Amino acid sequence: MTSRSLLVRVLLLVGLLVPLGACGTDDTPGSVGGPSGTPGTTVPEGWRTEVWHDASVRVPADWGWGAAPVRIGNDVVTCGDGPAGGAAYVGRPIMLSDLCLGDPLDGPQPTAPSVWLGAALDPGTEDLGGGWVRETVAQGSTTVTVTSDDPALREQVLGSVGGPLDCKPVLHRPSHPDSIVTEGYGDPVSLDVCLYRSLRDDDPLELVYGTTLGQGAARAFADALAAAAPAEPDCGRDLPFEWATLHLTGQPRGDQDLGGGTQEMAIGCGVVESSPGEFHALDEQVLDALRVQGLPSTMFALIGMLG
Repeated sequence: MTSRSLLVRVLLLVGLLVPLGACGTDDTPGSVGGPSGTPGTTVPEGWRTEVWHDASVRVPADWGWGAAPVRIGNDVVTCGDGPAGGAAYVGRPIMLSDLCLGDPLDGPQPTAPSVWLGAALDPGTEDLGGGWVRETVAQGSTTVTVTSDDPALREQVLGSVGGPLDCKPVLHRPSHPDSIVTEGYGDPVSLDVCLYRSLRDDDPLELVYGTTLGQGAARAFADALAAAAPAEPDCGRDLPFEWATLHLTGQPRGDQDLGGGTQEMAIGCGVVESSPGEFHALDEQVLDALRVQGLPSTMFALIGMLG
């Protein structure tokens, strides 16, 4: 293993050493598919879907993204904060800062509701005082934790917990596009993103985030990709620790009704594979186009090296 790969995996260890992903648009978050939920529980229209490994959950569309507690040895810490201003958020056990604070479970009373995906907590309910309750449920091989002082909100969120949706929960090896839209995908209208990470060289890539970006973000990504220079994948001898699968969907352009369809793509090893065997640099313009929704809080290429 190269020294760079070792450093990256050490950082990822902090974010993924937990028990065993988000869906929306760049303008108004929504969902791809929908979990079954609990019979009798109604989820308001417009809530978005968040995913992690083999779990999904619905949350209000205006919630932000942040970190969740992770266990390191005998300690439970949080490496990063929630959104600015103490807004409600969805947290994942991912290292967003090199400053890891002491046990968040013994911290001050919450000031905003939250959902933690894959947090280092056992299933159960904890009374935090002042009407605040933290409840953790098991889903598949992971957990979902909801903290709120509103019993109805907590019931709605927990009732929406279900299995994985359109993103596969695990990739046992990186997947690549295997076909090309003959006349091009046309004018972009949406971009589906499924983001994966692995903890160790021999571990599979597990789902950490998923979303559907709307027309604005899809066009920005397509424009940045068209301007990106050709490049070759650079993973060295190691398997990639982070991988993303994408589906860019477009509609026919102009009066000739040419193009339109869905093109499979992949991001990994410092490149975007836009069609089978065609690689472009994952440069700053392409990355900037992906700085939307929860991607800046989940994608290592956007979080960057900490220190």
